[in-house]
Formats: sequence, structure tokens, C-alpha cells
Amino acid sequence: MHGRERASNQAIGRSLSLVSKLRRHVPELAWAAFAAANLIVMLRLSEWQTVPFHLIWLSISILYGFRMWRVRSTVLTLAMVMAVTGYALIVPIVRSQAGLEGIDESTEVPLMASIFLAMVWHARRRQAAMRQTEQALERERDAVERLHAIDEAKNTFLQAVSHDLRTPLAAILGFALTLQKEEELALSAEDRRDLAGRLAANARKLNRLVTDLLDLDRLQRGALEPAMSPTDVGALARSVLEGLDGLPRDKIQAELDPAVVPVDAAKVERILENLLVNAIRHTPPDAHIWLRVTPQESGVLIAVEDDGAGVPEASRKTIFEPFRQGPEGGSPSPGVGIGLSLVARFAELHRGRAWVQERVGGGASFRVYLPAPAGGFSPEASSHTSQSETRIPSAF
Repeated sequence: MHGRERASNQAIGRSLSLVSKLRRHVPELAWAAFAAANLIVMLRLSEWQTVPFHLIWLSISILYGFRMWRVRSTVLTLAMVMAVTGYALIVPIVRSQAGLEGIDESTEVPLMASIFLAMVWHARRRQAAMRQTEQALERERDAVERLHAIDEAKNTFLQAVSHDLRTPLAAILGFALTLQKEEELALSAEDRRDLAGRLAANARKLNRLVTDLLDLDRLQRGALEPAMSPTDVGALARSVLEGLDGLPRDKIQAELDPAVVPVDAAKVERILENLLVNAIRHTPPDAHIWLRVTPQESGVLIAVEDDGAGVPEASRKTIFEPFRQGPEGGSPSPGVGIGLSLVARFAELHRGRAWVQERVGGGASFRVYLPAPAGGFSPEASSHTSQSETRIPSAF
């Protein structure tokens, strides 16, 4: 019972497949029927050969205009039509013994074939021209999209930079005017020191922003080369952590192992600064932040982790693009959006890479791997490289 049902279903499936194939070739089947009818007329009514003969060639030319077969199919179809129509022309002539004068009519076969080939050549040239036009239009669309993207990036850049430039400039101007009127305001020495400190902090912030913009431009033009020298990245990270103004050090836990590798110390400083500033800006006040420097057998791994909201998987690649500030939605964060872009570019400058992944226990884990040249890892850090994998603990 089940075998008969299976066989019946297979037969139905084959039938439906055949019907589907026939539907795709309805124009060819209709032309074949029309050509066969005209061929019968040519064989039965020899005195009316001219009209059905030309109808066959006219119909195949119209069909080709709609279907545009491949070269092999076109050649085979042309050869078949030439053979059949030539046969239909010659057989009645031979039967009537019309001689060479009658056979002369068969020269219309290569003539019609030549006309058909000329039409094929014209159709294929037109098709190629249309394809080139479509490709040109596609290139134009791509160019327009790139221009729109550049325009959007420019607008984003101007909005972000104008805001981030105005804020420290306004603060610097306000503090400077206050100090200028210190006698009128009767400022104490402590007040003056406080204003001078705030003025210097905003000046450093402004200097950092301008430096980031200039470095991004130089990196995009390929005009920035690293000045490599053996550097203890762990000690460098400790120095950055202690010297970065305005950083809430009490919420940052550090695990900084010694790792001496040839790097550009100034660029690695910027990597550490930007990662720490990014973690502070994009996490709530009660969040915890971890800074780790871990030596590897072939380099050093820098990790800045937090237990905040994390980075959605869809944004983990685009977040390192210039002027990106993480996932859409929510309140905008301060900053131009080039800090992480510089992190990735500086890592690439060292032939390394930067990426972000989910932290074990929740949050984000921003990581930078800086490779060391062959034989370039310091023996001082060899005791700390018992593990070869790049995965490091992510929670305390």
C-alpha cells in the first residue's frame, strides 16, 4: 500500500516537473507548432511555398528577439531550420523535374540564414550595449551612494567636532576671563589654583581632540610611521592610568604584567587612553572597569573590560569606524567618535588588531593584540607566558 502511494507521488512529482519545464518553453513550443504547419503547407502546396517559407524565417527571428538563446542553441536551431526549409523547397522541385531553374529558388535558404545572422549580431550588440549601460548606471549609483556617505560623514564630523571644540573653548574662555578679573572678584590663591587647574585640563582635552583628528588624517593618508623601541607595555599602562586627568581611578582595577615588546610607546599610550576614556564615557557611574596587560608568546594583549550594557553583536565591527559611537538609540554620548577608530588604526600600524567581544559575566571586552617580531619578546616577561592562548580571565 505504501509502495503504491510512494510510486504514485513520484509519478505526480515527475509530471509536475515536466509541466513546469514545458511552461518555461511555451514560446518555443508554439513556434515549433507554427513552423511545422507552414512546413506541411510547403510540402503539400508547392505553388504556395514562398509565403510559408518566409513566415518560418520571420517567426524564428521574432522568437529570437524575445528569447536570445545561447550561441550553441542559436547555431543548432539555425542549422535545423536551414535543413528543413531547404528540404521543403527542393523536394517539390525534384518531383516536378523543374531542373536547375527550379533549384535556383533554394538559394533563398542561405540568404534568409544570412539575414537571420545579421539580426542576431545586431541583437547581441544591442544586448551588450544595454549591459554596459546598466553597469555604468550601477557605477553611477555606487558613486552617488559613496558621495552621500561622505556627505553624511562630513555632517556627523562637523556636528561632533563643533560641539567638542566649543565645550573646552567656552570653558577655557570662561576661566581665563574669571582670572582676568581676579582683583574685582577678590579671588583667593586657592580659587586661582583651582581655575588654573580647570583651564589646563580643558586645554589638554582640546589638545587631545586636535591631536586625534590630525593623527586620523595622517593615518588615512598613510603618512604616519611607527617609531618602534623595546617598551614595557605593563609599566606604560600603569603610567597612563596614573597620569590621565579626570579619570575615576577608584573604579578601575588593573592587572599589569610586565611585557617588553618593540612598540611605538606614544601610539600605545593613545591606545590605552582612548580605551579607558571610552569605557568611562559609555558605562554608568557604578560600573566596574578592568585594565589588563598580558604577555603572550608572540606579543602582548591589552584588554579593557567593563560590566556595563555591552556592545551588540551587530555593532562590533562598525564601532571601530570613524565617527561611530556605538549602537543606535539612547542618548548620545560625548565625544567625536574617533577614539576607537584610532585604537584600531594604531593596532594595525603595529601589524596587530583590535576587536570587541562580550565579557564573561556581561559587559564589553575591548582587546588589542600587538605582535612582537620573531625573537623580539623580552626574556623578562617569559616567566609570565605559560599560556599560549590569547584568552584572558574576564571577571573577578
